[in-house]
Amino acid sequence: MRHTNKQQGFTLIELIVVIVILGILAVTAAPKFISFTTDAKQSAAEGVKGSMLGGMNMTFAKAIIDGKETTADAGLVGGVDATFGYPTATAIGIVTAAGISVANEAVTSDFVSFITSTTITLGASSGVTLSGTPVVADLQKSGMCYLVYTEATSAADADIATVALTCVP
Repeated sequence: MRHTNKQQGFTLIELIVVIVILGILAVTAAPKFISFTTDAKQSAAEGVKGSMLGGMNMTFAKAIIDGKETTADAGLVGGVDATFGYPTATAIGIVTAAGISVANEAVTSDFVSFITSTTITLGASSGVTLSGTPVVADLQKSGMCYLVYTEATSAADADIATVALTCVP
């Protein structure tokens, strides 16, 4: 009777080759997955920017109808606190106009906000704290995006409200 010695399993060289191939695939694929997170944060920030711009335009259109587009303290325009026809940098100003929910100097599940007298800063809340340091400096970390809304300071075209989006690579 003849015994044939059949080998079962993989040799050490075959296993090493498979591990090397998987390592090469992981090194080439990892940056793609990491950039998805940054892209998602940027897309969310662009969505909020669009909401802010839409809220600004709607408030200004309502202010024109009410004849309040040149008034420094226009009061409430369609439920939004306005100055020179544009929303103020407050919770009842641009935050209400944009339909987003943030609190003064508070971290929510989506955004961190910091409101000064004429600006509001919004950014992704991941890893950001408000412990006495400027929010913009905290948001200038790799992969973070933030918006700065500056309210109108006069009725002149050059001084209207602006929304600036910055994403740190």
